[in-house]
Amino acid sequence: MTMPSVFARMAVARDTVAVVSDPHEIANVMGEEGINYILEDSRKAPMKIFLGYPLVCRPHHSNQQEQYWIQ
Repeated sequence: MTMPSVFARMAVARDTVAVVSDPHEIANVMGEEGINYILEDSRKAPMKIFLGYPLVCRPHHSNQQEQYWIQ
């Protein structure tokens, strides 16, 4: 996995102007903190990055059965 700003630099060099990304895996692993990190890094990108927003995530490291809601 690469950060959005790093990916964007490579993609812009190949004439890509925008992407749509689904960050559900980062949400599953890191929860809200991970989503916020991806959002902040996306703002540094030299292109438009549109992110879907996962409604529910369950961290892999949790043995609990509850669902974690991102607000």
